[in-house]
Amino acid sequence: MGSELFGPALALRGRVFNMKFNYYGVAVALSLFGCALPDDDIDAELAVVGQPGNHGSDHASAHDIDGSGAEQIPASGPPPPLLGQPAVTCPGARLIGVLMGPNEGCDLGGTLPPNWDGYRMFEEASPGVKGLTAPVPSELARYCVFERESPPMSPDDYIGMFQAIDLAPTMALTEVAVDCMGEFAQADLNDAAVVGAMELAFDKNVDRVVDLLGTSWARKEIDVTLLDTVSQSAVNPANEHAWQLGALIERIACPVFDPGCSDGIGYVLAMPRETWVDAPDWIDGGHHGTQGDIALAIYQAVGEWRARLSNPGAAKRLVLNLSLGWERDAPDVFNEGRGATMALLSALEYARCQGALVFTAAGNNPDPSCPELHTGPLAPAEFEKYPALDSFMCASKGFGGGGSGLPIHGGVSTYRPLVYAVGGVDGFDEPLINSREDGQPRLVATGANGVAASSSYKALTGTSVASAVASATAALIWSYDRNLTPDDVAALLYDTGWATGPTADFALSGVPAVRRLSVCAALDQACASHSPAWCPHLGCSAQAPDADGGLGPFSAEVDTVLASATIDAFAGSSGAAPVCSPSNWSNLADPQPEVPVCPYCNIDVPPAAASTDPDDVLSMSIHPDYASYTILDLTMTLYDSTRTETTYSFDSAVIASLNNGGTGVTTVTFDVPDTIAASLEFELLSPTGVVSTQLNGIVVN
Repeated sequence: MGSELFGPALALRGRVFNMKFNYYGVAVALSLFGCALPDDDIDAELAVVGQPGNHGSDHASAHDIDGSGAEQIPASGPPPPLLGQPAVTCPGARLIGVLMGPNEGCDLGGTLPPNWDGYRMFEEASPGVKGLTAPVPSELARYCVFERESPPMSPDDYIGMFQAIDLAPTMALTEVAVDCMGEFAQADLNDAAVVGAMELAFDKNVDRVVDLLGTSWARKEIDVTLLDTVSQSAVNPANEHAWQLGALIERIACPVFDPGCSDGIGYVLAMPRETWVDAPDWIDGGHHGTQGDIALAIYQAVGEWRARLSNPGAAKRLVLNLSLGWERDAPDVFNEGRGATMALLSALEYARCQGALVFTAAGNNPDPSCPELHTGPLAPAEFEKYPALDSFMCASKGFGGGGSGLPIHGGVSTYRPLVYAVGGVDGFDEPLINSREDGQPRLVATGANGVAASSSYKALTGTSVASAVASATAALIWSYDRNLTPDDVAALLYDTGWATGPTADFALSGVPAVRRLSVCAALDQACASHSPAWCPHLGCSAQAPDADGGLGPFSAEVDTVLASATIDAFAGSSGAAPVCSPSNWSNLADPQPEVPVCPYCNIDVPPAAASTDPDDVLSMSIHPDYASYTILDLTMTLYDSTRTETTYSFDSAVIASLNNGGTGVTTVTFDVPDTIAASLEFELLSPTGVVSTQLNGIVVN
């Protein structure tokens, strides 16, 4: 989707229909597909998506006569689907439709079928939006949610609803979507000294500011809202991913003790589900979310910030962090002509028109051993290809006004995308092992081993860590200069970064260089035109990566642990090229990344001059949070300097050692001298009997 299509695409989403036509014909069934299907695939596909249509005069009657004059008996089964009806790829999910005008009703004039409810999405679809008092903008008032009182469990349960929409003069069936596309007491590697050393390495690689040079008194309030797995009121969330990222953001945005700064980091639940059939848990959340859930979270976050503006001392600027993503190549996952994607794009447009700066994770590869199966950025990171609305378009959609009154448009920067995608690199400026091929944006940040040791959370590796670094840095800059426009702040992050060498795989325009964010360099440049009495002149600039990848004392602390731990040592086998099979798509949005099983696992590769093969040692300790889980299988993927991948499968003895709670560290020796990146993939059995797979990046020393 090239940048030349952005204008028409945005116009398409904002169009208003003045009339509606229904067409029926023999070709109706085939019109649902974006490309021709082999004959033997058509019937199978229709068995999933096919629904009865409104049989008009163009259809043959039940008693048509063939050429022989014989009466034809109609075949049993559902008639062809209606023209433009959505595919039901996730039975049980709600529908999102778009009214032709904001004054129409979601009851479709009282024609809803029995057991179906319709209501305005941005007024009633979550407790968070119900709590907002400001009127819903007219553009967002067009979105309706349709839910069955008892959730539908098969495509046939949607037939009556599709027919009602098709007959209604106020809504186009072609814009209706099924909302299912959206986004884991002796010395061991979890030792506090190892964690602390990893924290120092992460600080160095992001160029974290540790001394504000006596200027903290001059800072203004910050407001960073994470749209993720946790609600603001959560006590025992199902997934602590958001809290982990919040701790990283606090460490960067609040480098000196300041309770007011820490209070500026908030949470809105965007992933409240386990599956699309399960009811959302709006308190403790879940592991996944739909596009509709994320759209609601964006609108809620902006609405709550606007409400806070009436309080003395409220933050006048808003940063939204979306460390989540879903496969945009999954069937029907991204269709900006249908309600779910349209609602999400409209919510993002609304947020940007109100002055929010939106960072989103570029996305991780769930299977690094087969990178060719997962290419390009995830959505919503891909929306960096779309432009933000200008002031005229904001006003025309009813998104103007409100906000803090500080400048939104008209800054220095001419690069104004809808969102800013953030990619991840390791300490050597190499793409993370779980990065996606052809998925690197122009702005990257260190995304390897992000940890805030004082928070007790595990280290994370992935683009969500990189997105959190960008969000925190933007908040830090705005705390000193609120007059910078959102896009000027983002430009500071990019322009002061270190050029890593490659060019971006996608962008709003052009083929820009990839630059790694430096927290210190960005703040220093932001303060350059201000007095050092109230904005720190740090005298720093982005630098090339250290020869050791910034690991510093981490390797030494690992050696100290290995000298005192109970160790099970094994010899590794030879690796093999990975066997790749087609992906099983997950249509729900997921946090990027999941919580790791072995956050401080590492592989030590000695320099060639000091090497006695085989002497490349993988060290593993399972985090206590997974003590009640059973490891069923374990594989390792290694990348060499040419990004060629090799996989290793571990035998039952290694797995038994990892499952033995009495083992401090399990080590396996290999001969892999050219390794530059590595990951582990665990197959786990939970205490409740659920089997899952967990990808775990590991440090290469």
